[in-house]
Amino acid sequence: MFVLVKFSDSVRIAPADFRKKLSDAVIDELNKKYANKVVKRVGLCISLFELHSVGDPLVVPADGCTHVKVTFTYIVFRPFVGQILSGRIKKCTPEGVFVTLGFFEDILIPADQLQENTVLCVPRCVLAPALCDHLPLFFPRAHGGPMPCSNIDTSHVTWVLAGSDHEEQVWVWNYFDNKLYMDVENRIRFRIVEHVYFEQFKKPTAATPGAFPAEEQADTSEAAPTQPPFSLIAAANQDGLGLEKWWQ
Repeated sequence: MFVLVKFSDSVRIAPADFRKKLSDAVIDELNKKYANKVVKRVGLCISLFELHSVGDPLVVPADGCTHVKVTFTYIVFRPFVGQILSGRIKKCTPEGVFVTLGFFEDILIPADQLQENTVLCVPRCVLAPALCDHLPLFFPRAHGGPMPCSNIDTSHVTWVLAGSDHEEQVWVWNYFDNKLYMDVENRIRFRIVEHVYFEQFKKPTAATPGAFPAEEQADTSEAAPTQPPFSLIAAANQDGLGLEKWWQ
């Protein structure tokens, strides 16, 4: 789950940090730059493990800071594909089951990677009361299309358990005559399938003619939903995977 990755980088040390010991100033700057940050194709950086070498400080013209070349090893969160992990269910949506490890929450088990005969259980409270008495217990998309309720997106769902008295929207594994609910906060065991990296770019804003930068109006348009820079796709469709209590 955690790996050691060796980096080489140049660290910029401000004059205010000249009073510090050089190695301490370098460590502080490395943690500011890397801790809790995602490096593409590497993973989520957690903490500095070892500082290998620190070069001589160099002064660049027109810059009062010093620049130091360093090599170091960082602890990185990057579970390998096929690794079995255990976490807690954060939420259930028609897209699938979202899982958290506590320090990392961008883990998705897609609906098609759950156990066979797993359906989405929709609580009665989110359905229009007038519909609850008329909807069938199991509503297949293949026979009639999505559920007639605008509050529920069933584009990823094959079967929906409609009008359930369960308190929250959860996935349910129909194991023979048993209904095994995947409740939020329950511990779940899953297998890593894929690493997903997403590079985010800030959209440039046009300057207001004749205005200083401080006077430019802020962009009030609705921001597009951002995708996490690093996420994991997982599966829970094999024996031993799924809620831990199922296999105890």
